[in-house]
Amino acid sequence: MAKSLPEDNPFNPGPGTPPPHVAGRKEERQLIEQALRRISRPRVKGRLSVPPRAPIKLVGLRGVGKTTLISLALDEAEQQGIQVLSYARLRKEEPGQGNDRLVASVQQKYETERVTSGGLNTGIKAERSVSEKKREDNYPIMLEEKVREKPVLLLLDEAMHYDAHLLGTLLQETQRLLYEKLPLAVIIAGTPMLDDLLMICQASFIDRAVSCSIHHLSDEEVREALREPFTQCGVQVSEDALELLATWTDNYPYFVQLAGSKAWNAMEKAGSFELSVEMAQQAAPAMQEAREAHYQLMFAKIEKANLLDQASHVITLIEAADQPLYPEHLRHQLAEAASLEKEDCRVVFAQLLDWGLVWVTRRDKVIAGIPSFFSFFKARRQATGI
Repeated sequence: MAKSLPEDNPFNPGPGTPPPHVAGRKEERQLIEQALRRISRPRVKGRLSVPPRAPIKLVGLRGVGKTTLISLALDEAEQQGIQVLSYARLRKEEPGQGNDRLVASVQQKYETERVTSGGLNTGIKAERSVSEKKREDNYPIMLEEKVREKPVLLLLDEAMHYDAHLLGTLLQETQRLLYEKLPLAVIIAGTPMLDDLLMICQASFIDRAVSCSIHHLSDEEVREALREPFTQCGVQVSEDALELLATWTDNYPYFVQLAGSKAWNAMEKAGSFELSVEMAQQAAPAMQEAREAHYQLMFAKIEKANLLDQASHVITLIEAADQPLYPEHLRHQLAEAASLEKEDCRVVFAQLLDWGLVWVTRRDKVIAGIPSFFSFFKARRQATGI
């Protein structure tokens, strides 16, 4: 009897969907595991004998695996019996929406005690309910309550969208709790705009957080991420097919999942249980279509912001440079090429960075965010005359 493929495609291209096999990110995973182990240790008189790890900051473009690392942290915390607190939002303009688990998890009696005169529950009319208090007054109170109960992993995902004042208030409280050796681990994640927000939220200690800049996978990590889901399902994969799929990815994790998914679909359609180079070639049109759909979204964001000319200048400058440029060097050249004021140039560069046109490496050099997008961008502008 001929073998048949499993019903479910193991690859998961999409926002917030962890891949079937996590390749690379060893340094970041070790940092997270160490932080959780540290807060799981026995306490002496309510405090850890060794201080918790500094907060971990994950910064990267969309689609590079920040959410995957957060999912791994959630799984590890669950295994160790650590309670996880997270915010879906942290914004002033959305009071009372119940968007964060932290607010929902705190007992009313504790909230009441902390808002009465002198901190005592006297039963007088000066007491106020949570709905009547400012939300920013509640976050620090609630966090301390939960940390004193048991170890806490505080996750601040998509934090670049948080209100600066509320985020600053919360970070100030985390600093105090960490200083008091209470069992708290903090992970804050977002796109490059997160760094701009942290500069204005008046929590300077976060500058000393463990900063993880997440971007491309290595060539070997790409092949591992492609190979393992196939082999775990019992599919034979030729090295030539693997090499072909890898050329479609730009070492960009989201494209790795797309390539694997499209190749799986081609095998399923053909009823084949082997990924040969011929089978991989059948997936090429679908992969190209999916990549271009992604590029169209990127292009549309840049066009909507009226930054097509500035983006063209940036692409030209990067491609013409003998070696990668420092951000300030590129901004200086962009200001001259596009006749921009220095501050306007900073804003433009920050937007193009956040949308994935460019990336700044750990060595502080500017490179293409997704190299193949440059070709799409230039061809699109030439074809449309925009």
